[in-house]
Amino acid sequence: MAKKTVAAKKRVVRVDGIGQLHVHSSFNNIIVCLANCRRLR
Repeated sequence: MAKKTVAAKKRVVRVDGIGQLHVHSSFNNIIVCLANCRRLR
């Protein structure tokens, strides 16, 4: 009998419209970092 496969649980990703983008480039590498800004309520 074949084994039943269980689908992995999908994770909810929250996307903010406000954030920062940091780009660092060297001779053969480009590093892009995204940082979101959380507002304290």
